[in-house]
Amino acid sequence: MARRQATQFRQVNRGAKQSASFGGIKGQNGNVLPQLLGADQAITKTNYIQDGQGVSESRNGAKKLAEKAGISGFTDGDWWFGDNFVVAYGTTVAVINKATGITTEVKTDFTLDVTAIAVYGNYVFVASGYRGDKLFRIGIALDYDTQTGNFATNLILTDSTSGATARIFADADAGTTGTLTIGDVDNTFGDTNIITDSATGSATVDGALYFTATEVSDSVPAKKLFIKTSEGGAKPGSRLVLGQADGNKKQVVFTGVDENALIPWDTSTLWDTAPVTPSPETAGFIIIARDVEAITSRGNSFIIGSKNSRTPFSIGSTTTGATQVIDIQIGWEYKDHGLEAAIDTSHGTFYLENGGFRKMISTNKDEQLSDELGSDYFDDITLENASLVHDTKNNLILATYAKNSVSNNETLAYNTKTKAITIFKGWNFNVLLKDDSRIYGLSSISGKLYKVFEGFEDDGKGIPTELTLNVQNTSFIATSVLNRLDFQAVLFEGEELKIHIDIEEPQGGFIPDYDILTITGKTPTSQLLSWGSASYGSAGWGGGAGGTSRLSRKYHTDDLNIEFVSARLRILSNLKTPHILNTIIAQLESGNPLNLNNIN
Repeated sequence: MARRQATQFRQVNRGAKQSASFGGIKGQNGNVLPQLLGADQAITKTNYIQDGQGVSESRNGAKKLAEKAGISGFTDGDWWFGDNFVVAYGTTVAVINKATGITTEVKTDFTLDVTAIAVYGNYVFVASGYRGDKLFRIGIALDYDTQTGNFATNLILTDSTSGATARIFADADAGTTGTLTIGDVDNTFGDTNIITDSATGSATVDGALYFTATEVSDSVPAKKLFIKTSEGGAKPGSRLVLGQADGNKKQVVFTGVDENALIPWDTSTLWDTAPVTPSPETAGFIIIARDVEAITSRGNSFIIGSKNSRTPFSIGSTTTGATQVIDIQIGWEYKDHGLEAAIDTSHGTFYLENGGFRKMISTNKDEQLSDELGSDYFDDITLENASLVHDTKNNLILATYAKNSVSNNETLAYNTKTKAITIFKGWNFNVLLKDDSRIYGLSSISGKLYKVFEGFEDDGKGIPTELTLNVQNTSFIATSVLNRLDFQAVLFEGEELKIHIDIEEPQGGFIPDYDILTITGKTPTSQLLSWGSASYGSAGWGGGAGGTSRLSRKYHTDDLNIEFVSARLRILSNLKTPHILNTIIAQLESGNPLNLNNIN
């Protein structure tokens, strides 16, 4: 059989008789032979978000917000406050303002490359390796002069001109000049404006707000950081946990609890791992069997992850007479698999390890979520810089990692409602992070900060999508004939989807691109302006059950007459506009008997 000429779809007003409807609504499945896949599973599903109603929507893009020239990727970062993100690259910690695009370097001379950043309320803690510097604390400062009244800590500071406010954490008073350490900043303090506290403090602003880096003198070097907090950020009772700490890759150090101090973990007693009188609030350490790769929590327990195992431990107390002391309970080391990157969410604790993507049920029990990607999917994946984030708007857990690459180049998207997994490509993110509501990405190959799920392009480029589906043969002993395909889709005027049909012919040969079909969009581009509005996603938009579609159109082709033993549809695009696939229907008939070999 020779390769056929491309076939053009035409628009129709109503669909043909349904014979086989499919769309891969359960996401990608590489764990089953393609010819055995059901209609609800896809061979590949790239750059789509899966809706529970069977709608496959092309993902939104990534918009560049800022760029630090001359660097080849970030090592860590997090949202701090307002428009400010704290980031790390090489031996530098900096703050990027997403509104202005300005990068302000705070400290550039760490002894070794920065390995971890942890935001805690108004401060940021920075680690630079188990043989690097002690921890540093990043804070916010404001200089003043012409002081007429002394400031007091824990009072509210107000700019009498701009109305900006902040809380005073510390005051380095040098007479009529000084420096305030502040937090909970709201609005902008203006140079030369008069500032007052809520008592008698008064002075004039000398310059703009800036950032400081202070060594936490009683801390120890570490590679990994984790802060166990109450929901919502810094709360009394929080602990700072360090992995690969104090020169030992297998050591975990935990601080005493923070009781909402103005400057957290700033006293030696909170770092003393061998106090004369230990208590449940004091510091301590444990040493596990393997190198620490990640730290997370589940309930009241900490989980220490390594490449091939995970170890839980908890911090409690025991009472002897009238004395109550700390009691560290270390659980069994579970060697069934490792834990290299994790996130604790309202849906549970999710993590990546060298064999897949999992959800933790308890400290010693979990659920493998990525089985359907195939047993060998993670063989070529590197998790050294893996990062996870919970996108509550789209009901997704996003996990980024490197696949056949030296830098992160792929993102797994797990839908917490439908349980479907799809793969995002075209995003090279070392760090996924979020502010109060939006998702952001820090590049693994450049100095760019992106807003994720923004617009319909990836930094000016089209978004390549692929949906590969198996067309099931209706018989084991005969061929099938594909007579017609029907699509219901949202595709804007002039835009094209290409449908590549690959077949195994009766003679046994496999022919890729046996036929190439084209869907040309008919939805008016004027409707693109309303994409993402309050009515978007309703039945009237997507053409789902219960409404008449305003955007969706039906497309079909007749007289394909393609005889096959097995067949695949590869639906491809590279567009700068969004599209949705609602319904895909194949009209099939039985074909000719196959030559079968007898079993003796």
